[in-house]
Amino acid sequence: MTMKINITIELVMFLIFFVAPISTFIHELGHMIGAKIVHAQKIEMYIGRGKNILKISFKNLSFYIHLLFFLGGYTTYMQQYPYARRDRLIVTCLGPLNNLIFGLIFLIVYLQLTNEYLFLLFLYNLWLTIVNLIPFKIKGKYSDGLMIYRLLVNVL
Repeated sequence: MTMKINITIELVMFLIFFVAPISTFIHELGHMIGAKIVHAQKIEMYIGRGKNILKISFKNLSFYIHLLFFLGGYTTYMQQYPYARRDRLIVTCLGPLNNLIFGLIFLIVYLQLTNEYLFLLFLYNLWLTIVNLIPFKIKGKYSDGLMIYRLLVNVL
């Protein structure tokens, strides 16, 4: 599969203001689904940084969208009892897995419609899958990859 992308200002804007936040949402939705699977009592998803501009809540789920919505995200989940290692592994793995699944869906649609915007969605979700599986720690925060590694070797 060979694809040449003509980089335009429209494509860069699409990446920053659509692909990045949608792909982050897809990733965090995976964590949220994992938290539901392990019966978390309260789950919150945060998209972006800065001032909160939108909050949507129903039952035990809350979504927060911040002004700089294109600058990452995270999901929190809470339970009254400590989570088993298996439960934390499920929640952690489902973020990157969700990006991989959606990335493959975008690839399949791209192969039918051949559109550089769809190809960008595929590439960015594949990139998020890979980067999130790399074990690293920045400013006290663990990547999904480091969490998975530590959970698998029983460090946490």
